[in-house]
Amino acid sequence: MARDPFPGRHLALSRLRDAGVATVPRLDRVEGKIARFEDGRRADISAVIWATGYRDDTSWINIPAAKRSDGGVIERRGISPVTGLYYVGRSWQWTRGSALVLGVGKDAAYIANQVQATVAANASTTLEQEGALVESVARPGA
Repeated sequence: MARDPFPGRHLALSRLRDAGVATVPRLDRVEGKIARFEDGRRADISAVIWATGYRDDTSWINIPAAKRSDGGVIERRGISPVTGLYYVGRSWQWTRGSALVLGVGKDAAYIANQVQATVAANASTTLEQEGALVESVARPGA
């Protein structure tokens, strides 16, 4: 029996769905913060985590601030200088195991924590801005 070159292909996506992860078909394009998928679905997004898979092909990323002059991506430990853009599974992203099934988990957890912290910081900034707006409306001329 030939060995499957893609380990885990037989696993169902049910565990991800049970954890609240939405699975969608291939991304077709992004317009502002609206992602459009091949099946016509759309989603308002605030972050993208690019899980590289078996080939690190960055040619489709057309964000100048995210790319080096040689075409590679700019990142430190999976965090892009572009707000909301993250990477997981890149070779030597943080350790030798970063691109391996048994090593990527630590990087994924780190990125998940970074996304969560960014979302929380943005939420409290938004709440502060909304509070200041409510206060200024409540006290005209203040």
